[in-house]
Amino acid sequence: EILQALSSQWKRVFSHGPRDLVETLEPERDLCLNLLHWACTTWRGHRTPGQSLQGLRWARPGRGPEASEADGEARKGGGRQGLGARTAALDFALSVLLPWALHRARTAATARGWGEGAVGGWRRALWRALQACEGLEP
Repeated sequence: EILQALSSQWKRVFSHGPRDLVETLEPERDLCLNLLHWACTTWRGHRTPGQSLQGLRWARPGRGPEASEADGEARKGGGRQGLGARTAALDFALSVLLPWALHRARTAATARGWGEGAVGGWRRALWRALQACEGLEP
């Protein structure tokens, strides 16, 4: 909901500009908003607003029940309770970069007519793969 509210504000601000430019830069707008949201929550070690509402927190692999007590103590003391650097980088790649890259790849493939390529060709196969990934975007 936060991203949708920011997106609608963005559209209002740029509604008076050239429509083609605004539509062309839409994936970059989404990238910036997702990056901002990710940087303010996941990277800084905080839960997302949705996780806070549901009372969820990040699990740390390989840690037993004593870890939850230590996490509780760290939370009371204001310690970092987020993801490790590797897991955060993977989360960034999957939740911020991948949707942008898929959108840009699909736009480029559409512009080049890969969907009308020869049956059995690599472009047609890549087109089908991009179409299958369409539902994976947030």
